[in-house]
Amino acid sequence: MVLKKKWVYGSTFITLLLLWIMFFSAPAVKYFVNKQLVKQQLAVEIENIYINPFYFSTRLEHLQVLHLGKPFLTLDQFNIDISFWHLITEQVQVEDFNIHGLSIDSEWLDETLSFAGWSPIDSANANNNDEITVSNEKNTLEFNANLLNVEDIQLTFQADKQHIWQLKRLTLSDVLLTDNAAQAKLSVVSLLNTQPLNIELSLSKKGSEFFVNVDSFHTTLTFSDYAQWIPDELSLGGSASVNFKGKINARQSIWQAEGIEVSINTQMLTAAIPIHQSISNFSVNSASIEADSKAFSYEQSSNRLTGQINWRFVTELVKWQEPESGDVLVELAKASVENGILSWQPDIEASISRINLQDGVLSQRERLVTLVLEDEAPAPLLAFNDINVDNLLFSNEVLTLESVLFNLKQAAIYKSSQVAAENLVLTKLDEELEQEEPLSETEIKVEKGESQSFDFIVNEISVTGNPDIVLFDHTPSTPVTQRVKLTKFSMSNLDSSRPEQASPFSFSGQLNKRSNLAIHGDVYPFTPYKDLAIEGQLSSINIAPYSPYVVDAINHRITQGVLSADFDFSLIAQEIKGQVTTEIKAMKLAEEESVDASDKEKGSSVIPLNVAINQLTDKQGNIELTFPLSGNIEQPSLGISGLISIITTKALKEAAKNYVIQTFLPYANIISVAMLASDTLFEVTIEDLHYLSAQIELESAQLDYATQLAAVLKERENAQLVICPITTAEELKGIQVSEGTENKKAEHKLKLLGQQRLEKFTEHLIEKFAIENERIIHCDTRIDKSEEAQPKLTFMAK
Repeated sequence: MVLKKKWVYGSTFITLLLLWIMFFSAPAVKYFVNKQLVKQQLAVEIENIYINPFYFSTRLEHLQVLHLGKPFLTLDQFNIDISFWHLITEQVQVEDFNIHGLSIDSEWLDETLSFAGWSPIDSANANNNDEITVSNEKNTLEFNANLLNVEDIQLTFQADKQHIWQLKRLTLSDVLLTDNAAQAKLSVVSLLNTQPLNIELSLSKKGSEFFVNVDSFHTTLTFSDYAQWIPDELSLGGSASVNFKGKINARQSIWQAEGIEVSINTQMLTAAIPIHQSISNFSVNSASIEADSKAFSYEQSSNRLTGQINWRFVTELVKWQEPESGDVLVELAKASVENGILSWQPDIEASISRINLQDGVLSQRERLVTLVLEDEAPAPLLAFNDINVDNLLFSNEVLTLESVLFNLKQAAIYKSSQVAAENLVLTKLDEELEQEEPLSETEIKVEKGESQSFDFIVNEISVTGNPDIVLFDHTPSTPVTQRVKLTKFSMSNLDSSRPEQASPFSFSGQLNKRSNLAIHGDVYPFTPYKDLAIEGQLSSINIAPYSPYVVDAINHRITQGVLSADFDFSLIAQEIKGQVTTEIKAMKLAEEESVDASDKEKGSSVIPLNVAINQLTDKQGNIELTFPLSGNIEQPSLGISGLISIITTKALKEAAKNYVIQTFLPYANIISVAMLASDTLFEVTIEDLHYLSAQIELESAQLDYATQLAAVLKERENAQLVICPITTAEELKGIQVSEGTENKKAEHKLKLLGQQRLEKFTEHLIEKFAIENERIIHCDTRIDKSEEAQPKLTFMAK
């Protein structure tokens, strides 16, 4: 009986205790919790706690955590039910778990995270001396949960901008935790700064193996929301949407990934890119990159990566420009990369089946560097329909391109005496004017080796679209605009590892409907001076527009003329060597006023180039000539204009030289020809006629000389001849004078001797060869008292 009463009393007490816990636990929990938090200046407010010890369930309602009276955590409802019968078997089985209406406010200030002014890091440092006992006792409990559910959670993070994570729903299902294994399925539906952040994944761990299977991960980021953590100089803007799917597992030091699929889509992406000591703006309207990998692994102990990533890329409306000037570096309607592959075996290897750029512009300046254009904007350096790069491969530090195809609309270059390409964006005048010593071949090779860490090979380059290639050349005295419609261009076998290997090329175009050019040959683009060897033809080229080049070279304008030429030459280390055959039709030249006045004063002893050309042409003004090309060309300009001007200038000079040589070659004994420094005037010099001391009568040497001189005067009917006698002091020995004769009388005798020679020679020209008397002009005798002096007659044509 006593035992029965004790059992009744005990049961009643326990029941009452459990009922008290069930209905009056809120004040007790609040008291004990706040007692522990008072040192942190924290407090907990709980409106209601309902604990059912009979079913091991707990429900909490309207909880707040405050710091100095300011709340930073609020919870509307928390509910958990644990199976009592599973606890008996050392298992924690969660039958129900719900959190609803949780809100946490935080702040990031001075690189420190705080909650209503409370910093958990500072609190942890203040209590770092408290003893913490870690139990080594092995946990034998097993935790199970069919479903853990969290809903309507809001986390607020205040930095330079307020960030809000709204957790609509978080569920953990099929949860299992033991001492050596774990598993769970996670589902998250939320908004981060009003953008979706959703996750579906499962995790499992068994021993040292860890597995994550991401069924889906999706988020969208607006970069301006995170500007605080993006470098200021980058100024990243726009948004990006990220999707991920795949399996990841780790076993000891080896990480493996399977079935990876990643896609990133950007909208209105903008960024600031530092370049050339300035900031440029880069913008993309939309871009998409997709990547996948069937298998990928990383061995941490050996830092070895193996596997393969397949990727694709598409972007639309790309623009890269300088904000201050408005100059455009690149503008594209669309760009894409097809079938990209990145692999580690273990060396890195990359390949792309095609890179495609559509409807683009390269280098569009608003204003040129030094030139000022009236009523027109500068043309872009390059405008194209398509650029295709096919079958790119990077392997063993060699970049190989199977083909590069340019479908061009137009290419244009504005050239001035100060800047080689005025419409090239980022060209600076001070850099163009820098005078640098030319590098030696050894220095060039060393520089290349230091700056280029890999070689590249291009099997073929070609151009289609029949584009207009325009050169606006302001370097001559009068600007020249040269337009060529490109009908064909191809180049092959470019290999930087073999600079001695020739790269064949072929080029053809039209300057207008009737003027054509065709060039083919070999270029050596990786030699120090970009050597080349070419053959080609120019047909029916109107050379009058190239007159400014010729004016600067030979001081004569081409007023009309048509050039056809066959050429074959090489340019090795800036030394040009070859041969040109030209036919110039209906040629007419006009002398420029810039010819040196001192040369003009030489009168008829000087033959201008246009006079020589006019003498050489036939009645229709045609010239046919074959001549060699040779010499050194510093910084050669072998564009179309340069090639035509070189050939035309050389042809005219060679033609004039041939005429002068052919004209005066029969009289080489008495006449010498020299080209003046301008290369446009030929000075004709009549050699002196020497006499023996005191000689007056004409002997065989004087008679032969007179015969050739008369022939020249007959050919040049308008020429006048000035003859001047020169005597010497030595000739006094052959003159009979009485002792005591004064010096003046001796000099008179010498001058008389000179005049007698002059009269004898003149009479012979007039009487023997019928040279008109008025064409021969005499001058006074001059006495040459130098030791090397010789008696003679000098001649000058007027």
